[in-house]
Amino acid sequence: MSDSASSSGTATGTTTGTTTGTTTGTTTGNDTTTTGADSETSTSTTGPDQVCGDGIVHPAEQCDDGNAIDDDLCTNDCEFGEAAICGSVEKITPTDGATGDRFGSGLAAQGDTIVVGASHHNGARGAAYVCEKYDEGWALVAKLSASDGIEYDSFGYSVAIDGDTIVVGAVGYNENEGPDGFAYVFERSDEGWTEQETQKLVASDGNPLDNFGISVAVQGDVIVVGAKNHKDENTDSGSAYIFERVGEEWQEIQEIYPSDPWQGNSFGTSVAIDQDVIVVGGPTANGKSNFCGGAYIYEKKGNVWPQLETAKVIADDGLTHDHFGWSVAIDGTTIVVGAQNADTAMVKDCGAAYVFENEGGPWVQKAKLQAAVPSKAGNIGTTVALRGDTIVAGATSSRNEEDLVTGAAYVFQKEGNLWPTTEAIKLLAPDAKESDVLGRGLAMTEANIIVGAWQAEDDVPNSGAVYIFSR
Repeated sequence: MSDSASSSGTATGTTTGTTTGTTTGTTTGNDTTTTGADSETSTSTTGPDQVCGDGIVHPAEQCDDGNAIDDDLCTNDCEFGEAAICGSVEKITPTDGATGDRFGSGLAAQGDTIVVGASHHNGARGAAYVCEKYDEGWALVAKLSASDGIEYDSFGYSVAIDGDTIVVGAVGYNENEGPDGFAYVFERSDEGWTEQETQKLVASDGNPLDNFGISVAVQGDVIVVGAKNHKDENTDSGSAYIFERVGEEWQEIQEIYPSDPWQGNSFGTSVAIDQDVIVVGGPTANGKSNFCGGAYIYEKKGNVWPQLETAKVIADDGLTHDHFGWSVAIDGTTIVVGAQNADTAMVKDCGAAYVFENEGGPWVQKAKLQAAVPSKAGNIGTTVALRGDTIVAGATSSRNEEDLVTGAAYVFQKEGNLWPTTEAIKLLAPDAKESDVLGRGLAMTEANIIVGAWQAEDDVPNSGAVYIFSR
């Protein structure tokens, strides 16, 4: 990282514990080790009618992947293997944090750079903090703000980063005439990050209460901004806007819609982009059931983005108000869609993440990811992150080992050509407290999983925090 970046403070980044996997499969920040000798087969008995290797996680097991591979995420003793172990966990809080700042509400990362939104900082004007990794730890190198920010803009509700470009969404609150919500672009130069925007993006047909900026994504010369309440033809089904860099400026080049607009679709609640494919979540769109949610896919052809989706994916077991599409992520030919209110047969609203893959034809559902212990889970899929063969899903209402509703992040690891149905490991904050909302922000790099808890505290109650789990 460049030492020339301007610094407006120092973020705390002390190591608060070492995660080595606990006997329940959760990370608590303590130095612990899993015990038990490796078995030669995958069919050891763990209790009456409980067989290790049957693919079902029984009460006496940490995991059960249903295979005979002993050096993967789950050993033949149905305990977490070395591959499931995370390293140290660090906690970052801003030095100027205040009660209710919601530091961690938006989260993005790339390489050794993390962007953290604090949507309620300074009277809900909001701010975004840029942290970079140095030999001595993480340091705050820039604090971003809108040059024209006012109260309740919620700048930092969403953030995205790619290369030398950061995009920050400000959802805003405007009941009067004019657009509602903005997206701000910041660029990094040789001197560091500009602390005020280089450009402000506005919807060409914005209306009050559109929520433009509720979601943002950027890759290369393309920015996508969601506006989940945008009204078109007398329906507030939502829209998303595509901006491209033309010379030194960003220009709106397409507004995209669902082909099945429905009052309150919330289309644009989430957006993601990879190369020439954009994914947009509509968590109250119709699917298998009314209002169960959908995710819409837009594939660029030549130099043109289509106005209507080229494909739509839905959960094969979707139920009303599952909120499928609350979060989305894409990496190559794999898409992950969060459904934060999906149920199991016994547990309501534990949540799920659905995996879709494209092998040259249509997008096909490959897996439904849920918690090994659904009764401890809550709202899995509030956020999702995808990188190669690893998926992370934030679960803001999950319980920790002390049965406190602290939030968590669930890590799922692909094995061969198959995605497991339950997590390899569950990440928890080492200093968690009730209602931290861990999992509200989420990002992943090659080296780290970064999880935001916008009601966590350090010296300041409920100011928010970010936890960095090394992979």
